[in-house]
Amino acid sequence: MGAAKMPSARASSTSNEAWIYTGNFRNTTPDRISGSIQISATKGAKESQSKSDVSAKFTWQDSSYSVHVTCPFRISGEDFPDHGPVQFMRPVLGTTDLGTLNLPWTHAHVAVYGRSTITRDGKMIADNQPTIVLVTQAIHGSDQQYLSSPATDRNEILLIVPGPLNGQHFVTGFANGCFYIYWPNVKLTLSGNVKPMPMPANIPNRSGRGPAKPMIGTEEPRGTINVSLTDSRIVKKIGEAPSGLYDLSITNNSSTPRGLVITGTDLCCTIYTRYSQILRPGGKQIFRWYFAPGKAHIKDFVGGVKTKTSYSNVKLGGHSSSIVFQ
Repeated sequence: MGAAKMPSARASSTSNEAWIYTGNFRNTTPDRISGSIQISATKGAKESQSKSDVSAKFTWQDSSYSVHVTCPFRISGEDFPDHGPVQFMRPVLGTTDLGTLNLPWTHAHVAVYGRSTITRDGKMIADNQPTIVLVTQAIHGSDQQYLSSPATDRNEILLIVPGPLNGQHFVTGFANGCFYIYWPNVKLTLSGNVKPMPMPANIPNRSGRGPAKPMIGTEEPRGTINVSLTDSRIVKKIGEAPSGLYDLSITNNSSTPRGLVITGTDLCCTIYTRYSQILRPGGKQIFRWYFAPGKAHIKDFVGGVKTKTSYSNVKLGGHSSSIVFQ
């Protein structure tokens, strides 16, 4: 017998009717817009072999937008751990999966986790933006209200750009830095060896906290966390603190160029890694960061190759510490 074909999907909107949320995804009323979306996705034998391509276009507030989503290898593991770039036949959303988005549980026929390039009137406004695309059992009624349970007789396409709701990049042009669109009329074709996939085992069963209040962008930081990098250690005066938004002030008081790297888990259980600049001796950097409950690990690093959004080939300085947020 020949090898089983890998699961694949093609999906598209069948009308221009679409609805967009630009505030709290759960508690705001969506606006009717005109738009279209096309999806192709194949799950590889290895995650590095999974492929997808999503193209969406829509008009909102007299501007024309496009969103192009791809799934370069490893990106999904960085933004949405244990989900895999392309998945089939699995539960999604709800309180145990990306709960920060505050969207109701449903069943996805195909799920794409990747990064997008977003343009407005032909000008790029976001690049390398974490993005989720799902073809699911419908979670909206004809009145655009959320259903108490998914509809098993019809599907929707969801395009979610979570932005700061998921601890990720703010999307300029949107008041809260995020948006979510659904198409209620869709066509879906599945092929290959499509099998159900379980929820990730390491996502704790807890209620999603929803977006930070007040909305990201208007929230004032709780305070400033001062970190000093020295030749012998990392110096800070704080070991525990309430979770929330903080200004992080980093000063290099050592004799060599040095930077700080922070790792932790955000509100929806996504592991993040955040690098400061590599600072010259005496140099200082301040940036704002939302620390979810849990332990944030901090280390110094003395070298690396700067990429568009991070560093590669990082050389650590050998000093470490941590802060526990309640």
